[in-house]
Amino acid sequence: TGYVVKMWYDSKNLPSVFKWNGLSDEGERCSDGNYTATLQTISKNGSEAFATTQPFTLDTVYPKIDSLNLPYLAFSPNEDGKKDVLKVELETSNEDLWQGSIKSNKNEVVQNLAWQGKATSFDWNGTDEEGNLVKDGTYQFEISCTDKAGNKVAKKIDNIQMDTRSVKAYITSELDAFSPNADGTKDAQKLSIRTNLTEGIESWKVSVLDSTGKSVASWSNEDTKDLPSVINWDGTVNKEGYSINISNVNVPVPVGSVVEGNFIAQLNLKYVKGDEISATTSSFICSITPPSLTVQTAPKYFSPDNDGLDDDLYIRLKGESSVPLTSWSFEIKNPQGSGTFWKRSGTSTITERLIWDGYSDSAELVQSATDYPYVFTATDSLGMTSKVEGFIAVDVLVIRVGDVLKMQIPSIIFRADKADFVGKDKDAVHGLSADVITNNERVLQRVADILNKFKEYNVVIEGHANNLSNTEEEETATVGDIIQVAGISELEIGESACDTEHIEPLPFVKIDEPTLAMNFMVNNSPFAGKDGKYVTSR
Repeated sequence: TGYVVKMWYDSKNLPSVFKWNGLSDEGERCSDGNYTATLQTISKNGSEAFATTQPFTLDTVYPKIDSLNLPYLAFSPNEDGKKDVLKVELETSNEDLWQGSIKSNKNEVVQNLAWQGKATSFDWNGTDEEGNLVKDGTYQFEISCTDKAGNKVAKKIDNIQMDTRSVKAYITSELDAFSPNADGTKDAQKLSIRTNLTEGIESWKVSVLDSTGKSVASWSNEDTKDLPSVINWDGTVNKEGYSINISNVNVPVPVGSVVEGNFIAQLNLKYVKGDEISATTSSFICSITPPSLTVQTAPKYFSPDNDGLDDDLYIRLKGESSVPLTSWSFEIKNPQGSGTFWKRSGTSTITERLIWDGYSDSAELVQSATDYPYVFTATDSLGMTSKVEGFIAVDVLVIRVGDVLKMQIPSIIFRADKADFVGKDKDAVHGLSADVITNNERVLQRVADILNKFKEYNVVIEGHANNLSNTEEEETATVGDIIQVAGISELEIGESACDTEHIEPLPFVKIDEPTLAMNFMVNNSPFAGKDGKYVTSR
């Protein structure tokens, strides 16, 4: 405007230099702007001279960095789409020139930057000025500006980490299946975790996912900062929020509950430098349910008597298990429940259909009208065993012996010293149990059904009782034989025991004279024909 803010004058010699500190004659700071200086001299002879400088600027405002921000200090230019570049966010005042540089930890400049006016945000892709990728390491960014008035500002950020190393991670499950049932066998699943880069992990998480992808159990850096090398899962839910769908209804599963089914474990790693890694195990099974077993037999009453009817017992075995079986057996026991009568067994695959002809493993035929207990057992690869027990009802057997048909019925039980089936409700001491009575009636009904098939036959019923005297005579006596006389002393063979009021002795029975009986037959000795001559009767 031409307004004079500062003046020097004197009548002495002209100084060679004038220095102005930007203050007015009144001692106040002059406004920033463009100024000129004018020199006027008057000589002694009255001549005047004028000189004016080029315009110059008074500038008391420093360059300003309003914002310098790096959202993250670590990056990995590996083209994975995550932190591939270092983002530098800048806001500055408008100046003639801003200068920036990226330097290594050895203070070597790898890239120079410059802006006219305002410095703007930019991305560094990890290359030098020639476009070559720099080495992994620590770097710093610095920005500065010096205006024409000599005002200078500078700012830098250290510890920028560039890391292009590839990251690999693995998670494996130890068992194909486990059973958290506290039996000491495969009670937990061991998850092993490995990564080639353990430093610089920002966050980690291990999740056990069910077949629908829902998280059953999880562990993360919120539980412990460092990534563990091993996690043992006990098969239970460990976080709130897990549910299962039952009839289209989501039913919450309480924390601590064991869950069964097919699962995978998933590892998620996130690194400070941007890499994100995910790994999963192969599928494994968690089960606390032992094998489910069923047995079906046909016919209902089994009669291996070679009459062409129900001579074979068809046994159908079925076993269902979420894990493979390691062994199974079907065992028919002796009627008394001790010892094995007949048995079949195997590994892994169950023989679904068995045919039994009624003979034991030692070629002994079953007893007629007798229940034979059986046990079907299976063990899976988790050590869980299931057992199904039942009875095979053997029918009354009609067996031909020569020209005679015989039924052997060993299983009818009478009350002691009585020919009846009185129960314990009427005879607490000698009465029969309800099961015994039921079986007796069943056997008798079957006998009646069979006899109805042979109406024209003459039927002879033979039975036996307990040998009270423990003598051969009692054991071998037939109808009409006297097996024991009690109350009379010194009674001899051939003498008659009579009523005292009717003494009528029987004629003395003549006893045969002593004889020697000999049988001549073919020599069936095991050593017959081994040596000698004429060793047979023929």
